[in-house]
Amino acid sequence: MSTRALQEILNADQAFGALQSRVQSLTALQQAWQAALPASLRPYARVVGVEGCRLVVETESSAVAAKLRQLAPSLSRAIAQVQPELSALRLQVVPSTNRPTARVRPAQPLSPETLRHFEALAETLAPGPLKTAVEHLLEARKR
Repeated sequence: MSTRALQEILNADQAFGALQSRVQSLTALQQAWQAALPASLRPYARVVGVEGCRLVVETESSAVAAKLRQLAPSLSRAIAQVQPELSALRLQVVPSTNRPTARVRPAQPLSPETLRHFEALAETLAPGPLKTAVEHLLEARKR
């Protein structure tokens, strides 16, 4: 079957035509979105759909979502140039499960001299959170 014959079949199918139109619309929105974003945020936010008059954008980070909320007025204006009926922005934070987990390095041993310095420090500190932290450090390193 030739590419042309396949395209004719796909064009004749109304469901495919609607899907193709939606994909083209979302592609145009994603391009406008990327163009409106500061370069530093582009890798972290993507258009995932439209709900009524809202553009739905997904990000992996609540920090990026907070920055996008600050930029929402200018971003909304840029999107309205592509699709005027879109007047709002909905942000979804979806943490990535593909990111490698942080590696925790084992605690490095402290020399006996360093431990003595921490013990001397603990004796000079007034009761409080710092003294408690130093004491916990000493307890953990003596085990």
